[in-house]
Amino acid sequence: MMRFSKERQARQDILSADGYKRRYGPGSVGRYYDDVWTSGCPLFSMFTFVKCFRQDPRELPSTLAEQVGPRLAPAPHYQSSSPLTDVRRDFVLPPGAPRTIASIAELIAAFDNVPPLRRDVMVEMKFILRASASPHCAYESVRGFALQHFAKERELAAMLVLHLPGRSGATGDNHIHLFVPARRLTPEGFTSHAGQLVHDQGFAEVTEAWRDWRNS
Repeated sequence: MMRFSKERQARQDILSADGYKRRYGPGSVGRYYDDVWTSGCPLFSMFTFVKCFRQDPRELPSTLAEQVGPRLAPAPHYQSSSPLTDVRRDFVLPPGAPRTIASIAELIAAFDNVPPLRRDVMVEMKFILRASASPHCAYESVRGFALQHFAKERELAAMLVLHLPGRSGATGDNHIHLFVPARRLTPEGFTSHAGQLVHDQGFAEVTEAWRDWRNS
């Protein structure tokens, strides 16, 4: 993946030939894509795809804990066992994942304890719920998609969290985050690179798979 100049990083939405928006930004977030559905889906109104990587190789590697932790819970301590009334969170693992990983905190630590990849950290997907959608049904749909498409078919772990902003007095649509670390998870732990998922081809592949899942 190429480095982006400061001028290009400052640009906002770029409408590409395939009709998707691509946003370049500073820091660890590389490219942002979105795809808006206006009809035909009773649960979701929008799906977004973000691949997170270092735009400047001279920067210190971002950790998965830094990227994921703040969004897994309103509080910074995502390991906390105290119940959270405005979120639901979970993780899915490949069938051959190590038995030592039994929590989100252990999953994040396992990824951050191996040598960092040169550029890539993870891919994040965000699913915006329609106002009339059942959060439970939407959550189960995303979890089933993550289990089949990432864990079973591609040996990739995934973490997901449901945010219901209205319950804490905040504004914004209900939404679900899905985080996929950029390494495959095997019985030996996190090993090889996740492949095209974290490259441009990953957006088209995941978007098509998500549409197929919704229509199945």
